[in-house]
Amino acid sequence: MHGKDKLLSGWFGRFFTGSFTKKDGTRREVWGVMKNDPSVPEHLVVVYDLRKKQYRRFDITRPFNIRSGGDFIAAGSALADQIAEQDAGYANHDLHISHYVNDIPVYHNN
Repeated sequence: MHGKDKLLSGWFGRFFTGSFTKKDGTRREVWGVMKNDPSVPEHLVVVYDLRKKQYRRFDITRPFNIRSGGDFIAAGSALADQIAEQDAGYANHDLHISHYVNDIPVYHNN
């Protein structure tokens, strides 16, 4: 299992909400479903944004956060801290570093 598949195992095909960091450093909010597209580079993930009704790609080497049901992933320590402060529903979860992707810590809630 490679980096993207290991990081997002069980997330492809699931509806989720979250945000990711664009190339210019701004954040994009997204509500959609992840697509497993083997034709894109290993560091990119394809999602279909249900609000915009468009496909998007995000880079897993930049900070991002996603959640679906009780599952939650935040990559990037500052982002994880910010989410925990802003989202009382997740603030009490025990976020821990499960692994690193290109030196960015990836936090999981379980």
